[in-house]
Amino acid sequence: SSSSSSATASTHAKQTSSTVKPVTKGAASTPDEVRAKRLARFAALGQSQETASRSASASPAASSTSSTPSSTVRSRSDDGQSARADDTATAVATPSSPASPPTPAAGPSRMQTFAKERLETLLLRHGDRVPSQPPRNYACVVDSLLCDAELNAVNVSRLLDARCVAVAHSAAKNNNNNNTNNSTTKKPVYTTPAVFASLVHVAGSLASSLHSSALHGDVTTLLHHARTHCERLLAAFIQYGAAHVDTEQCGGTALLPAPLLLLPHLGAASGTRAALHDGVLAGVLSHVDPSRDVDLFAPLWLAITGRLRAMCLLDDFLPPLRAATTLIQEPRARKVFVNFSNWRLSAQPASLMARDEAGRRHETETALGPLLSLSVADQQRALVATFVPMVRDNNDSSARHAMLASMRDRWHDALDGQFRVLKTCVIKARGDTLDWLADLLTYNVNRTKNVKFLDRKTIATNGFMLNMGALLVRLALPVVSSPAKADAIDWAQIQLPSSRVQLSDDETRLVFSASQLRAWKSQRETSDDDAWRNVSADEYPEESEDDNKPSLPSRTSVESPAKFVTEVVHMTLRCLHLGFMQALTTEGVLRDEWRLISEQVRRVTASNAPAYIIEQATKRQTLLEARLMSLTTHINDEPLLGEAVAFYAGVARCLLHQTGTKADANDRSLLPKLRVSATYAALPEHILNDMAHLLRFMSYSRPDVAQRRVAEVTTIVTLFVRVMGRGELLRSRHHRGYLGNVLAELLPHSIVAPDDDDSAPVIDDASPAPLRAQDLWRAQLFGHTEIINNLPAALLQLYTDVERTGARNGFYEKFNLRYKFNLVMRFVWGLPGCVARFMDVMAHDDFFLRFINHSLNDSIFLLDESLSKLQEIHTLEHEQADNIRYNSLTVQQREEHRRQLMSYTNQVRGYLRLACEDIRQLHYMVLRSPEPFLKPMLIHRVAEMAQYWLVRLAGPQCTELKVKAKIGFTPKRLLHRITEIIMRLGESDEFCVALASDERSYQADVYRMAARHLERHNIGRPGAAQEFLALAQRVAAAADTMLNDDDILDAPDDYLDPLMQTLMRDPVRVPSGSAIDRPTITRHLLNDPTDPFTRQPMTLDDLVELPELKAKIDLWIEEKRSEKRNKRLKQSSENVKIEEKDDNNDDVDVDVDDDDEKTT
Repeated sequence: SSSSSSATASTHAKQTSSTVKPVTKGAASTPDEVRAKRLARFAALGQSQETASRSASASPAASSTSSTPSSTVRSRSDDGQSARADDTATAVATPSSPASPPTPAAGPSRMQTFAKERLETLLLRHGDRVPSQPPRNYACVVDSLLCDAELNAVNVSRLLDARCVAVAHSAAKNNNNNNTNNSTTKKPVYTTPAVFASLVHVAGSLASSLHSSALHGDVTTLLHHARTHCERLLAAFIQYGAAHVDTEQCGGTALLPAPLLLLPHLGAASGTRAALHDGVLAGVLSHVDPSRDVDLFAPLWLAITGRLRAMCLLDDFLPPLRAATTLIQEPRARKVFVNFSNWRLSAQPASLMARDEAGRRHETETALGPLLSLSVADQQRALVATFVPMVRDNNDSSARHAMLASMRDRWHDALDGQFRVLKTCVIKARGDTLDWLADLLTYNVNRTKNVKFLDRKTIATNGFMLNMGALLVRLALPVVSSPAKADAIDWAQIQLPSSRVQLSDDETRLVFSASQLRAWKSQRETSDDDAWRNVSADEYPEESEDDNKPSLPSRTSVESPAKFVTEVVHMTLRCLHLGFMQALTTEGVLRDEWRLISEQVRRVTASNAPAYIIEQATKRQTLLEARLMSLTTHINDEPLLGEAVAFYAGVARCLLHQTGTKADANDRSLLPKLRVSATYAALPEHILNDMAHLLRFMSYSRPDVAQRRVAEVTTIVTLFVRVMGRGELLRSRHHRGYLGNVLAELLPHSIVAPDDDDSAPVIDDASPAPLRAQDLWRAQLFGHTEIINNLPAALLQLYTDVERTGARNGFYEKFNLRYKFNLVMRFVWGLPGCVARFMDVMAHDDFFLRFINHSLNDSIFLLDESLSKLQEIHTLEHEQADNIRYNSLTVQQREEHRRQLMSYTNQVRGYLRLACEDIRQLHYMVLRSPEPFLKPMLIHRVAEMAQYWLVRLAGPQCTELKVKAKIGFTPKRLLHRITEIIMRLGESDEFCVALASDERSYQADVYRMAARHLERHNIGRPGAAQEFLALAQRVAAAADTMLNDDDILDAPDDYLDPLMQTLMRDPVRVPSGSAIDRPTITRHLLNDPTDPFTRQPMTLDDLVELPELKAKIDLWIEEKRSEKRNKRLKQSSENVKIEEKDDNNDDVDVDVDDDDEKTT
């Protein structure tokens, strides 16, 4: 068989050499030619080796005295595994053709024997020194074996086995020699990256071949042993080896710790030649001494974190991330990683812990921080290399969009790799990873402070926190999206001392105040788990003290450890609050700073300042705009926003489930009180605020994302509608008002658009404006059943509650909030099903009276402020028009004049916008349903307001309202709406009487002037002027029968209102016993729910009617009217007599004159 194998090899070599074409020196060679040339050289070496072996076999003495390297290695093998594998390998026959499966032969082929011996010789030749380059013969043999396309997979694996056996023997020989010498420092096994890479590829190829189902048992055993030998060699290299690498800095050669040779293979993409096959790393580590794990893995981890710390998105960051993911999956490597002294800052000595800078140090110095820090934002090198040139070169929109898209794509690749790292850490080292995340949240708690006064060096960067938020959202999203997992979330866990996410007692909660929270926590310490979790929040009043705590059973069980689903949700909520929401605030601050610096650049450029000043200002502007662009690119990312809104929608579903039970099942009120558990009441308030911030940002920055996530947004809006009208679900009125403000931001643009074009035709407010196609999704948000049922009542309740928000500027804040509420109400009126619901709300005096009272008060106050400022503007503009006097002023005086004019203009613009929206809302509601406004408690109030506006818009001083400044004032539209309100309500005689009884504003001449304005400017529908004149006559007729102040001078004191000193029309008794007119006490209670005489709490239900007193007052009024009517008739008859007498006197005078003329 030996001779036949030799003949076969010689024949194969001759055939191969005959196919090789001569290549001239310097000519380019094709891959086929190179492969043929290498095979020919391999055959020539095989023939020479065959000759040498024959001469050796002819001399038995020589054979007995000399041994081959392979026999030497086998004799020194410790466990005999190499010898057994070598015997198995030498039993492989000559490779057969691909058409027929190979059959084992009695002995090894000459090609296998030569390959094994030749590789052993080449490796051992360079075993004791560092070669200047990989041996040429070694490369020739390896490439010939691996690149021969004529060999099938099985034959390649067999040939690779010969190489593996030889290499394993050489490594074992070196190790055994070192053990024999009993040296404390083992002699390194030198290798090169190329050799190491070839061995990794061999091991991967063998591992892949083992998965083939076409292999029979003998071949599988052979490949398995070959793979084992290869893994043993790799293990020897990474334990005791040193790598020879080529480097220019060291003059051509350098030594590298052999463990770092694993790094490029750990980070290689799957499927490539350099990639580690599944299971190879585990096999290699099985031959590594566990005591050397630190020496092996520490350099790898330090190299990975060091490279990522110095990288940005412009670098090749995926290999280190893949290497980290691969290493974390190995238990021994993971153990070394999590036991690093810098895994947590708290593990370091106290002297090294500067807590003021712990947030930034946690990002840069901990073991896991650099792996998760690659981001678009706050990467200085990427900022300078990408965003600054983009701003400086002023690229067009398409080029800039392409560059930003490229950066965003690279960040997505980095985020995917980071998520694999974090997910593997959570799965394999959950406790250590959760501790690291808890430190992240603890050390960056200062991020909630004002951005303008925050030292950024003490906290983690925005990019790092945004990354962590995105990664945690990916972990928590499957939890909140699954009903079964969401039900397992323990929302009370965050209140326990054992919770990793700790909240300060000073942090605002949804319902509980600080005293209530302390009472609940102290009671929890002595109560059973289920008891303190399920207790109602109503059992802890605001003035709760130790003696008022509810009685609960003593604790009988120990706190169970938190589940992962609970901790990951709480950590995600906290991280988004500290990261994403603060990034939104930072974006607004940067945008304001950019506007200021841009204005500064414009000024210095226009003032011909020195070039260096202009250059400095321009440089600051460019850098600031680049920072703003990088941050905006990150927070505007569609997947980030989509996953965040989906996560918050899942949290909203959980909160809806917790607050869906009525406190009283028989409560049929518009907003029934809900039962709230102490667990819900103690949750941090930022949960709802962060949801509102996210929706508000998406509404104006990325409405396309909100449109694609309309179902999730609707869930969050449903929670807002339930909460904002109920103080038992959210204690802060200011934040409930903010929720209503966010609803206004989600309205269609046709609703939010200002109505400040007085030249355009007036739109009938009773007909809602048509929606554009891109706004249809916004209307879908308000189509949910619960939203339709609760939104009208919630809006009216919230409109009243924001009268006192508790904020420092709450008096002026309420006007802006109510402006937004009016927009929402006007839009909801046009939705199907909401009109009937609004009618039901308007029928309830408790809701509607307070709402209308505040609306009328606001409109009158805003009008007064606006008109007073308009007169000031009119005066300032008149002074400015006097050129001689104005030019005589100093520069400082003219600047002060200009600032004052601008200040008044801004104030009037804001006041009029709010007041006009109030009138527009009132006009809309009156046209739809006038009946509620004609109730005795409202009719006089509405009449006074409408007539007050009418006098201001059409009275003698209306010319003073005309100014040159653009303030958004639309007097024609206002006059149209006021006259429409008066005419619609004036269809009732009671309203005409109410108008006539308004002694403060009623003037008959004003009605005639208003009719002339309607006719002259073609305001309103055709014939509106004539209808208004007819109404004026009815009001004048009613005024003739009214009693004035002189008529009631002799009225009994019991008939007069004690507060207003006016004649009572509907007297009622308050709890203190005093009689008062119903409109007066109603107006008082709408503003202050107390008895005006004793300041004790009271409501409208506490009023007691006085029918006997009312009958006496009515009788007295009728008598006075009769007296006034008789007096008027008597006066009329006397006037007639006087006129007749005057006529007779005139006739006498004429006759006398005639007689005198005749006499003359």
